Amino acid sequence: MIEIVGKGAIACALERANAAGQLNTGIDRTFFAAGVSNPNETNLSQFYRELMLLLEQKRQGKNQQLVYFSTLGVLSTDDRMYFRHKRTIEGIIIDNFPLYCIARLGILIESAEAERKNPHTTINFLRGCLKAGTSFSLRNVSRNVVEEKEFIEQINNLPIVKGVVNINGTTMTEKQMFDKYVNT
Repeated sequence: MIEIVGKGAIACALERANAAGQLNTGIDRTFFAAGVSNPNETNLSQFYRELMLLLEQKRQGKNQQLVYFSTLGVLSTDDRMYFRHKRTIEGIIIDNFPLYCIARLGILIESAEAERKNPHTTINFLRGCLKAGTSFSLRNVSRNVVEEKEFIEQINNLPIVKGVVNINGTTMTEKQMFDKYVNT
């Protein structure tokens, strides 16, 4: 049985793959894709909501692997609330879930069918600015991006044992992301 918890980009990518018969995990899994996704979030209620949803998964006591989607940013020294929260959640999962896989990733590039609702992702922010004619600056930073097809391939190969997996994708500058995914 596959269960997908969440409504954002990751959950929608999983739903599309599952509906198309492309999500082949080999075991029963709950994909927890209902977490905070904005690294600039400061509203404590959003972090609390994620924690409560996660604890509800624990309370339900399902005998299947929990796959939690985290961020590669937990490996950085960034001390924003978002990254501290993600590190805390990872620790809670490791200490409290008998079967888990923490999948860390950077920016998910959704397929063309995606509705692209979240304005806080880099790609959607840039698309929104371009569409609205709003000026913006491309920062001199690099991000790890993973396209939806590659993401699903990685998900289908997650370990069945407890563990943490980094889904690195491709490292790109904001200019490269803009040229490839926005200004097309």
